[in-house]
Amino acid sequence: MENHEGIQHPNTLRFGPFTLHVTERRLERDGQAVPLGSRALDLLIVLTRRAQTVVTKDILMEEVWAGFTVDGCNLRYQVAALRRALADGVDGARYITTVPGRGYCFVAVARGANQGALPIDYSEGDNLPQSLDQIIGRDEDLAVVTAKLLSERFVSIVGTGGIGKTTVAVAVGHTLRYNFSDLVRFVELGSVSDPRLVTSVVATTLGLVVQTDNLLNNIVAAVRDKHILLIFDSCEHVVDMIAPLIETIHAQAPRAYILVTSRETLRVMGEHVHWLRPLATPAQDAILTASAAMRYPSIRLFAERVDAAEGRFVLSDEDAPIVATICRRLDGIALAIEFAAGRAGSYGVAMTAQLLERQFHLQWQGRRTARPRHQTLEAALDWSYMLLAETERLVLIRLSVFAGVFDLDAATAVAIDGDLADAAVLEAIASLISKSLITRVAGDSTRRYRLLDTTRVYLLKKLLSSDDATPARWRHASYLLRFFNSEKNAAARLTQGEAFARYGSSVNDARLALQWCLAEGGEPTIGAALAAAAAPILLLMALLTECNRWMEEAIASLNQEALGTRLEMELQAALGQSLMWTESSSERLFAANDRALSIAERIEGPEYRLWLIRGLHSYFQRIGSYNKALAYAESCLALSDQLGEEARHLALSLLGITRHSMGLNEQALRDLRASLALPEGSQSAKAVYFLLDYRNRARLALARSLWISGYTNEALRVSEQALSEAAELQHPVAICMSNGWTSSLFLWSGDLERAEHHIDLFWDMIQRHSFAGGEANWLGVKAVIAVATGREANAVDILRHCIDTLQREEYLFLLPNFEIALAEGLLATDRAEEALVSIDRALARTELCGDLLTRPEMLRVRGEILAEIPDVRASEVEASIKSALNLANAQGALVWELRAAISLVKVCDTTSGGVAARQILASVIDRFGEGFDQPDLVAARRILAAP
Repeated sequence: MENHEGIQHPNTLRFGPFTLHVTERRLERDGQAVPLGSRALDLLIVLTRRAQTVVTKDILMEEVWAGFTVDGCNLRYQVAALRRALADGVDGARYITTVPGRGYCFVAVARGANQGALPIDYSEGDNLPQSLDQIIGRDEDLAVVTAKLLSERFVSIVGTGGIGKTTVAVAVGHTLRYNFSDLVRFVELGSVSDPRLVTSVVATTLGLVVQTDNLLNNIVAAVRDKHILLIFDSCEHVVDMIAPLIETIHAQAPRAYILVTSRETLRVMGEHVHWLRPLATPAQDAILTASAAMRYPSIRLFAERVDAAEGRFVLSDEDAPIVATICRRLDGIALAIEFAAGRAGSYGVAMTAQLLERQFHLQWQGRRTARPRHQTLEAALDWSYMLLAETERLVLIRLSVFAGVFDLDAATAVAIDGDLADAAVLEAIASLISKSLITRVAGDSTRRYRLLDTTRVYLLKKLLSSDDATPARWRHASYLLRFFNSEKNAAARLTQGEAFARYGSSVNDARLALQWCLAEGGEPTIGAALAAAAAPILLLMALLTECNRWMEEAIASLNQEALGTRLEMELQAALGQSLMWTESSSERLFAANDRALSIAERIEGPEYRLWLIRGLHSYFQRIGSYNKALAYAESCLALSDQLGEEARHLALSLLGITRHSMGLNEQALRDLRASLALPEGSQSAKAVYFLLDYRNRARLALARSLWISGYTNEALRVSEQALSEAAELQHPVAICMSNGWTSSLFLWSGDLERAEHHIDLFWDMIQRHSFAGGEANWLGVKAVIAVATGREANAVDILRHCIDTLQREEYLFLLPNFEIALAEGLLATDRAEEALVSIDRALARTELCGDLLTRPEMLRVRGEILAEIPDVRASEVEASIKSALNLANAQGALVWELRAAISLVKVCDTTSGGVAARQILASVIDRFGEGFDQPDLVAARRILAAP
């Protein structure tokens, strides 16, 4: 069977939950046969053969009823039967659209069997607003936009405000959601008042975390290889920011499809514009009956909305011309018509028309020269606003201070003031909801509400020009302060994803409130308190760069009386924790943490000091100053005597992590195992301030200590447990840390493939969230792998660059691995003298800061380097390797001891010391109780077996 373009029609087609077997003439839904008449089946085959194309009624009748003369009602009957069989229009599914005056269009993409079935369950995967059950007058627009989007990938729906652009875009999204599986994202830009926040809003919608002012690369990386539909709604007020972002996505993400709604074109490469015209209205001189009037979609929309609001509304012949006048005066703008219909139920059709003429029409005429975005919709909104009671107006204006969604508690907190009592506000809100000026969020069981975006913009303009602006903003910020303070304990029990779902709209409001409070003329006292209250949730959501900004601005706003108080302490603590992952330089990081602790030591009890000391411990761990980190860990242990079991387990985890880093493996194993004995789920709520789950960090350190101590099998089990635990935490910092630490474990064990896998996951998280210190660590591990696989040439230069970068940024966790690999790479490229200088420099650094974990390895590598330098005595070579052997033995580092023994055999096998070296190696092998298939043990046994 050939289609009209000569393309072979597949025998088996899939769309949504349906499978159409053409040759067998059978339709199935989820594997079950769907009863369908012969003519309806023929009709489906013809339409799918010409999918995304309007098929005229003549063609359909010619192909389905070939050789027969039938009435057009037969076609309509079969289309209706087919739609019933497909459940077309149920739960947003759309397969066949009617194009008035032309024919029908199959809008779902039918795929051949070799392309695979599309998943059906999309309920958790997209964020599309609910689609209207009936979209009046837009069938042709839906068909054209859908077809153009699928063929061109980038379509902008452009038209005046309130014309229905969002309605059409959402309907297209629901039509195509099967085609994109669960990858449909609706980016709402209408509530963005500051264009600089556009990329943050886009990133948050995509599940990324806002970390930098320029997130373009992160956004493009997130969608580059995904078959995704992105709907950008209400772009006109941020067009300068959103246009280049969309153009870049279109150019660099070839599988991404983009649908835009805007009051003006973006004017960028790749854009295909669909102008959304007003709903058709009757001519002024038309003589209308009710039946004739209902052929116009604007009048059908009016009648349907009045009926929905009041029930039992039937357009009469008498009212038909009056309604036509209303729709014509409103230029067929859907939103304006809906406002008018909302009043018709209360005032009647005739009075509504009189109010429009008497109170509003002159004002409309006076605004014809206004900017296009204000010409008709603002007039309709202004008229609707004038019909409200004074209390309703005041409440509605005050609610415009919200960025988006709000609940009843938030609404009353902002609207109630000395001039409005509680009962009056609640009654006004109920009335505004019934009049559709406040809209309930669809599918939200918690009963949350929002203003239509255009309504909010209109009202906010009125608010900001009134004397009520400052009091409303003050109440808004005060409400948010109370809300975030009340949520601290609850937030500590949530994952990052749960936090986004619970607090996403509140964070949007906090941004607006903080912008106002901390700006000149604002309320800095409330702003600083709000920043401190919101900090735990910003940290939990990993909005770290944003946390930096607000904490710094809040600290700068503090007056003399606030300095040295608990408020400053909380701000400094949050700043220090966010800087840990976003700041390359450590000076500001230390200053913030140290200032917080100095205040706490004066005004706080031991519990809060314990958590602040933990922050400084993390800082010194990061910069590789393990002697100082140990001192802070010991201070935690001393404080824990006053605080109980949980505090002791925290202190033990810090001691174990630091002792592991210092090469004190036996003590580290003892401390880490003890720290993990505390039952799950008992951590303090204050842990949210400090980003890293201490149990997970302890488990990661335990895995590394176990491996170095010779418990290699157990180490791998614990590392897998730590990775799973970090994934369950769903926090980017935990996931990043777990993959970084685990990559080093696999580097040591020689499993280079898994090491590369985990460092790539680490780098992916770094890129997504713009964490500091990531690129040098990622490149360094790649270079270590290159050295290990004999590709030393380029790796040496990369390692030098990474070492310099990490030392400059004081991010030293993986540095010893890179220093050892650099020396090995230099040695492998016949630069033994350079290798010796490099390893001696590394040894001096470790001695200075207490970074002794890999010191035995450095001494061993130094001995092998000396063996390659002419005129170096054999005794000096043996001395370096024996130093490694003895230090490893003292540390309980059985794996390092094994490697040192292997090297000793290599350098002594041709000397009189060869027999003794082999005896040492055999004794070390005998002390292993597991991990016999590990590369080091396999190599050791092979050496002993050699003659």
